[in-house]
Amino acid sequence: MIKKMSLLQNETISAGNGNDGVIAESNDTITLGNGIDVVKAGDSETIKLGDGADTVTAGANSAITLGSGTDTVTAISSLINGGKGHDSFVFTGSFGQDTIAHFGPKHDNIVLAHAMFANFAAVQSDMTQVGANTVITYDPADVITLTGVKTSSLRASDFRFV
Repeated sequence: MIKKMSLLQNETISAGNGNDGVIAESNDTITLGNGIDVVKAGDSETIKLGDGADTVTAGANSAITLGSGTDTVTAISSLINGGKGHDSFVFTGSFGQDTIAHFGPKHDNIVLAHAMFANFAAVQSDMTQVGANTVITYDPADVITLTGVKTSSLRASDFRFV
């Protein structure tokens, strides 16, 4: 059974190892344990997840840290710290300028809208190496930066198209 918690603005919530559902407005700090959690958050959130298989949808300018579970994240213009699990990062609409730290090629995957990128070849044509980072640019407003990842390490299996 999922416990549901709703937050107003500028609140802090910490939950244990149960299965939790959190709905938050903006500027909140959310720390969850090792259950299977679902988070729907507004803008400028700070979210830290435990080791469960969690699903996070976050608004602009959020900072998200994943645990060791198999997590799915949809965010807009956010900083996402990948965890040790097999994580999926979803970018299927206007997603802004996102940064993913600790993306593991052959381990994690990026989900993209088929209408934006038809296939891996299309992603490769919009992928550049900038220093130690891979930058995928759909358009000037929608950019994904994979910190510490070489473009040569990315394979078609690291991407899914929906």
